[in-house]
Amino acid sequence: MNLFRVAVLVLRCRTRSTEELFGQAAATPVARRTPAQPAATSVRRARAVQRLLCGFHNPLRENAVVALALRATGHPADLVVGCEPVPISGGRRLFSWLEVAGRTEGTTLPAPAFYPELWRFPAS
Repeated sequence: MNLFRVAVLVLRCRTRSTEELFGQAAATPVARRTPAQPAATSVRRARAVQRLLCGFHNPLRENAVVALALRATGHPADLVVGCEPVPISGGRRLFSWLEVAGRTEGTTLPAPAFYPELWRFPAS
């Protein structure tokens, strides 16, 4: 993973809204290069670069930026948004996670088992 390329992408994403990032994640094709690292390593590195350059944001936004970085470096990453089936508090909370080639990456929770999928970017 070219960290300079990821850093440039992250800096370009700073000024975009979360909705624009979702649209860009849906429209970005996977790069035609073979990734040098496994997906888990690339997720950790992209998230570290994003947090160093832009600080902490809500998980929906962070995962959208990381999905864009992974797709730009050759990983077939999907951004998945789900919600609580039975809300603990009054409102429903949205959760997001990354899936690379069908495997959940970037979280230790088995998110697909607990949260029903609402949206997937790009739609498959």
